[in-house]
Amino acid sequence: MARDPTKLDYLEARRILIPDDFTSSPTLKSWKPWTRPAPSKAIDREIEKLIKRSIHGDPEPRMRAGDQLASIGIVCPYWHARHVTAVAAGEGVERVGMSEIARHVDAPRLKRQAEAAREAADKISSYLETLDAFWSVFSAEHRLFPAQRDDYTEINSNSSKLSCYTDHIKISERLIRELAEHHTKQKELIAPSNAPGKLWEQAFVEGLGYAWRDLTGRNPPKNGGRFLDFVEAAFDSLGEWNGPAKSWTTQINTVCNRVEKQRPEWDRWDRRERGIGRPGEAVMSFSDVRERWERMGIRLRLASTSDKLATKPLPFPDP
Repeated sequence: MARDPTKLDYLEARRILIPDDFTSSPTLKSWKPWTRPAPSKAIDREIEKLIKRSIHGDPEPRMRAGDQLASIGIVCPYWHARHVTAVAAGEGVERVGMSEIARHVDAPRLKRQAEAAREAADKISSYLETLDAFWSVFSAEHRLFPAQRDDYTEINSNSSKLSCYTDHIKISERLIRELAEHHTKQKELIAPSNAPGKLWEQAFVEGLGYAWRDLTGRNPPKNGGRFLDFVEAAFDSLGEWNGPAKSWTTQINTVCNRVEKQRPEWDRWDRRERGIGRPGEAVMSFSDVRERWERMGIRLRLASTSDKLATKPLPFPDP
């Protein structure tokens, strides 16, 4: 009986898409770069369409030229698409699992911290109201009954200090409220209210979005377009789906907005092409990624013999 595509880890998805090949480049005789593999899958037909659009000079999106793909470490677009589809499926399973852990462990902690911050901010606000009331009375009395000159100088100095301290307290209140809001957003980010199926779909779409950028040089369009066909073909290539229809258009729009508007500059669709990464961290080039996958591939090949990793997902790098 075929496995549910949304439950496949990376190794299971890869065995479906790239049988008997556990290296990170198409080295088997059955793989001929730029030639549609046999038997073909739905994702291969989408790759073929992009290649034909490039050959005929059709409007974008179309496949990048071979030398452009080679410069970013892609030997065969067919193999790359299958490989990324497996990675995206595994990432979806991992994200759903992490979300469950976050929902039961991290989310309650963030909720408690946000509530504590709001309570502290409310108490500071109440204190500031009391201080303002005092300051109002004190200023009025001071105007009505001025002190001697020496006392007036000291009172004026203390009043200035008090005003300065009050400003700092107001800043503290604002920062604590911002901290509470940040923790609330973090809680929703790591443990969203979305159903697990939506999380899987979004992870899958995002992984394929980077592949689309690699292959075409274009960001995935929010309205789906030909990228929607690419996503549907990749999903169909994983196996038969007997559940309700997937809302790919909605998830594509959600993911595109997240990557393009909510992610920092170093974490957008073109992050590898631009050679930028998380501040303080080196960016892995495509050749570095490929070498890492080759080393990982050797480990996977050895491990698959003893079945030690048959059911254990591994933390694979982004394609």
